[in-house]
Amino acid sequence: MQKLDREEIRRVKDTKSIVSDAGGKLDSADISNLQTSLEEGVASLENYLDDSLALQEKKIRQAYTKAAELHVDNYSHYFRNLYHTLRFIKESPLIEDSERPRYAKYVRSQLSEPELLCLFYNSLTKIELPGREKMELGYPKMGKLLYHFDILQNLPPRSLLHPSHLQIFEVNYAEAA
Repeated sequence: MQKLDREEIRRVKDTKSIVSDAGGKLDSADISNLQTSLEEGVASLENYLDDSLALQEKKIRQAYTKAAELHVDNYSHYFRNLYHTLRFIKESPLIEDSERPRYAKYVRSQLSEPELLCLFYNSLTKIELPGREKMELGYPKMGKLLYHFDILQNLPPRSLLHPSHLQIFEVNYAEAA
């Protein structure tokens, strides 16, 4: 969707087909994904056209909380481990300040695109699950470390569900840096 401008997205949404001028900007995988989305309806296109930050934050929170309800036990240990590794790099008296970025690069180099994407959305959302109200799963502490060490620099913008999500991340963490 990021390859298309808003007018092209509106035309695709209204016609429920890939219009010729839009098709020229998309490769075969993009066209296939868009056709699959259109078969399921136009909700994903409507979401893409809505760039209100407050509404996008609400949607992120709802979707990520739902995913956490189902899968938090599968990944929370991974996020905690990564958080404490980054925190050690930032705070340890055993590491010279000039060496901290180098150690963070080692950590960053181990992260795949799907892991970066999960970390990104995890850092944007305070998850409050029944019985786990005091449990911190990344927001805001992990987000501050991700921003501080620029861990997400290899996350392609095309991976985000909406381009405004990067702006939400910046707003949340640029001031804290």
